Amino acid sequence: MENVERITKSHILKEAIQLFKKAGYGISYQVLDASFCGVPQSRKRFFLVGHKNSPDNFLIPYFNKNLTSKPMTLFDYFGKSLGIEYYYRHPRSYARRGIFSIYEPSPTIRGVNRPNSQRIYKTRRRPC
Repeated sequence: MENVERITKSHILKEAIQLFKKAGYGISYQVLDASFCGVPQSRKRFFLVGHKNSPDNFLIPYFNKNLTSKPMTLFDYFGKSLGIEYYYRHPRSYARRGIFSIYEPSPTIRGVNRPNSQRIYKTRRRPC
């Protein structure tokens, strides 16, 4: 299973883990940041793997085996090929910044940088 980091605070996750343990599964889970896994993007994701008749935490050594000691930056990945040192990315809210350096991991890349318009605007019916 893979999900967003905040699932670790979910009571449903705790219930699901207990159900799997009751059924004889060993559970390993961890939150990993992509920038420590060879990806120049700061993106935290939750990973959970269950295996029948295995002890809990059986995969933790593998989760940690290839993590880097420092996050990968855009510069580490692209070098000087971008021809820039700073770039603009539209912030999801005004509480966040919009200018980023290539000497840091990119923020999480989303397919859309604008809020879901259906939540903000009411649907209009077209006149017949």
